[in-house]
Amino acid sequence: MAKYLIGGIPVELDDTNAGIPVIHPNRTLFVQKLTSRPNLGNLEIKEGLQTEDEVYEHYQPSVKVEFQTASGKLKKEELTFKNRGHWGKNGLVDRSDFLKNLNRDEEDLADFIKRIKSDTGLQEVLSNAETRTAFTNGLKAMIQMINDSE
Repeated sequence: MAKYLIGGIPVELDDTNAGIPVIHPNRTLFVQKLTSRPNLGNLEIKEGLQTEDEVYEHYQPSVKVEFQTASGKLKKEELTFKNRGHWGKNGLVDRSDFLKNLNRDEEDLADFIKRIKSDTGLQEVLSNAETRTAFTNGLKAMIQMINDSE
């Protein structure tokens, strides 16, 4: 059987896979159901779609998801996708109010940790067990005052 090279990799020339493009070994092909709609077997096949955007526009993939809040409650959302970029972290966060809030909380906590690490006065307070306990008690008292005022 004759061989030819694709991206420096020898591939045997075979008529059985002539219509299937060869995928380089260090590439990954994901194939999955991109919607929560049942009965995709009855899905109409639309011919003539030339671009990825046309495919997204025609099929309008969406998925219903449930998120669990910190208090244990479930929050339901439906995420819709209009291009490949919507499947990444930023695309998912942009499409979900729950994920936006979670992302904002994560950024706030990261900023808080960064400030704590760079505050030498606070590090001195936390290095001594007695002052750390007093500081912790003060924070708890402030939290209680905030909760009582609500």
